[in-house]
Amino acid sequence: MGDRFYFQQLNALGTCPGASATTKRKRKMAWDDDKKAAVIAAYEEQNPTPENSMEIVKEIADEFDESPYGVRMILSKAGVYVKKTPAASGS
Repeated sequence: MGDRFYFQQLNALGTCPGASATTKRKRKMAWDDDKKAAVIAAYEEQNPTPENSMEIVKEIADEFDESPYGVRMILSKAGVYVKKTPAASGS
């Protein structure tokens, strides 16, 4: 097949076999200090307990458009995250 086929396919579909991908996934920007401080303040003002800590983290993650795991990591590194107490073993 000639170049014409590939150019037509590239123009019609936006891609063709062998075309180099010019659009790369954009990496999310890392947490900046202002965002970290805002997340920590929002978490602390809700008075977290071991029972409701995860729910608070999920709410904050939705509010700041981040993953709950990322929010929990920031809170853990800051030393303010309240871990859920492990259940007692039944043996």
